[in-house]
Amino acid sequence: MLNGPRELEDWRTRRGFRTYVDLAEYLGWDPTYISHLVNGRRVPDLPNALHIERMTGIPVEAWAAAKGEK
Repeated sequence: MLNGPRELEDWRTRRGFRTYVDLAEYLGWDPTYISHLVNGRRVPDLPNALHIERMTGIPVEAWAAAKGEK
């Protein structure tokens, strides 16, 4: 099953983004928000999950699965 936080962290490292700041800049968001997503403290709402999907290819469904694991 897909896991949004794990997928985003894996994508970040595969793409060579060294820090959450770098990833946040790429996505146009605050680094703290990115940290919370990766650490499972936040789940993106639908518009943000769609933005992640457009920018990274991580499907929206990955975040629905993460929400269910909390």
